[in-house]
Amino acid sequence: MKKISLSIIEDNKVIRDNVSKFISFHEEFEIAAVHGTADSFLASLVISPSFRCDILLLDIGLPGTSGIDAIPRILEKCRS
Repeated sequence: MKKISLSIIEDNKVIRDNVSKFISFHEEFEIAAVHGTADSFLASLVISPSFRCDILLLDIGLPGTSGIDAIPRILEKCRS
């Protein structure tokens, strides 16, 4: 069975670590990427343009580019 690929963008380290740990307990999921900011995630898409994940857990209140503002930019990068 193919695992569901999941990425997390969360600036709070405690939340980020706990969500990652919780997800790792579930065999049907694999963590593809974990970032503290949307800007960091977007930069990683420039480095690895073929990166894809099935689910993105995105905090909306992030430093720098907010999660809301990042959505169209992430979609643009993932569709190209």
